[in-house]
Amino acid sequence: MDKYSLAIATLLVAIVAVIQVSADSQPEDRLPGGRTNFYTDTVETDLAPDSELTRRIVEDLRQLKPRIGIEIAVPIQMTDEAFTEEGMLELYNILRSISTMKGIEYYSVSKERMRVFYEESYAVDTPNSPQRIPDPVVTTIPRQETVYAFQKDSTFGTNLQRIDYSRSGDQTLLRMENVTTMVYKVIPMVTPGNLRIFLLVQPVPKDSTVWFYGNIGVRVPGLFGLQDRAQESFYNRIIALHDWFVQELTAAGLTQ
Repeated sequence: MDKYSLAIATLLVAIVAVIQVSADSQPEDRLPGGRTNFYTDTVETDLAPDSELTRRIVEDLRQLKPRIGIEIAVPIQMTDEAFTEEGMLELYNILRSISTMKGIEYYSVSKERMRVFYEESYAVDTPNSPQRIPDPVVTTIPRQETVYAFQKDSTFGTNLQRIDYSRSGDQTLLRMENVTTMVYKVIPMVTPGNLRIFLLVQPVPKDSTVWFYGNIGVRVPGLFGLQDRAQESFYNRIIALHDWFVQELTAAGLTQ
């Protein structure tokens, strides 16, 4: 194993120590009514609805060729107001409220306490010379739009993210891709474009629910026997994003 490979292997161990789900806890324990699926060296969207936006996710992940990935699908119980035109706009704007990701937390088993995930998060005007701007909320839902965000991750430091919003029927897709290299301390971990996060939201009024579908695909040089632990780490990341979404829905009075 060369020095770079050894460094990556050491890094993965360090990341797992920082953000890790307990080995004694099955993923379903943290997703009441939800489902979880891990995949390796392939592309899977088994838990996603059959739709145009899901097909976009599949094409995107096939282009990425992820080494590891995880998908979750979780129903969220909603109020009747959530399915009004105003409620749907509020739900969509929550996904665009990038600044509200600041301070969201996950549980660190190694430290036995909750830990901040994003120490900073806000929208910026351009990727080349980014200046902070207000959250890009809208009064009318567009079919397609791209924004950029600056985030300070407690594990990967400061990064620039490209976020694409797509709308098809009543479904909304948030796609996030790292524009800059994600670094742990001084070691480059994920080069630009190699970590892609998809959040697909589908209202189901007859059941008074919104289905939250999340999929993370990541391409790294090698896993060196750490596949299970790496999967658990990225599982923890997508759970944090699910919890953020539910937290903001609740604050808006849209959940039961």
